[in-house]
Amino acid sequence: MSLRSILLICCTLMSSVLMGLPTHAADTASGAAASTAAAPERSQPDPQGALKQWLSETRIPGNQVLQLDTPDGSLVGLLHRAEQKTALGSVLILPDQSTHPDWPEHTRILREGLAQQGWDTLAIYLPPPPVATHPKRTLPVLSAPGSTNASGAEPTASAAAEPAQTAGNDPTTPAQNKTEDYLKQTRALVNAALGHLKSLNESRILVLGIGKSAQTATDSLVQFQEGFNLRLILLDAEQPAIPALPGLLEQLPKVKSTVIDLFHPTSLLTPYATATPTQRRVMAKREGLITYHQRELPAFVSSETSDPRLLKHLRGAIERWIVQPELTQQQTPAPATSGKKNQTPPGG
Repeated sequence: MSLRSILLICCTLMSSVLMGLPTHAADTASGAAASTAAAPERSQPDPQGALKQWLSETRIPGNQVLQLDTPDGSLVGLLHRAEQKTALGSVLILPDQSTHPDWPEHTRILREGLAQQGWDTLAIYLPPPPVATHPKRTLPVLSAPGSTNASGAEPTASAAAEPAQTAGNDPTTPAQNKTEDYLKQTRALVNAALGHLKSLNESRILVLGIGKSAQTATDSLVQFQEGFNLRLILLDAEQPAIPALPGLLEQLPKVKSTVIDLFHPTSLLTPYATATPTQRRVMAKREGLITYHQRELPAFVSSETSDPRLLKHLRGAIERWIVQPELTQQQTPAPATSGKKNQTPPGG
């Protein structure tokens, strides 16, 4: 076979291959478009909704699933009535963020254990706080000399230097609105829970805030202490990284009743933490809070059902700083009054 014949055959084969490439690419593109159009829309997960549905459908022996509707959302919680003839009062438990009313660590053992000791307990679900968003980075709109905009005119110097408007720096949609909505919703849920506990028992109500929910518990005392007979208990209190929310160091001096602050040693090891146990103790001394009591708990023993010593220490703190002082105060007879005006100065 001559060289000319071989070259002719090679050119024919290459032409066939090149002619087939566009058709193959078009087929691939049309197939991808068809598969994209036929793909069903993917549903977004809703862990909070699933958790509330699980709580509303769960059946735990000795517990009642409580559901109350408020103008700012529905309240879902687990109610455990006191297992003694005479209840000592009620305990409203606010679980730590990212947990729920039947969380095995802390919440469950306290909810069930305090009920066995004579307290009506109610652990409620709190919505997650708003996530702090960083504003989008904006730069001046740069354009090459001689370029034109959509209208065909050259952009002016002021228009070129004006930063682009984004959702992150839009003054009409500030993050403050989300924080205010969150405060309004949590306060409405706590108010509904306090009202329900008061309808069951007219005695005192202990508001127990765990972890980052200690901030919500403290805020609840400040907001509702005039309408309810409240006491505050903090367990491993943390300050959430939400600057717009009222801080613990700011709110604790406004609480007029007894405050019990319990923490494990690990709370002292958190770097760059705000409102640490040491800072709270110093604040209480500086403000002269005589009804503020702080105690360090023994190191936490990790297990599937939480540390059983926690219930013992919490019960002892409640007995020492709430039950016994108030019982003594009730049994102490009031001093006899005479016709003369009391001349004793305040604090004397």
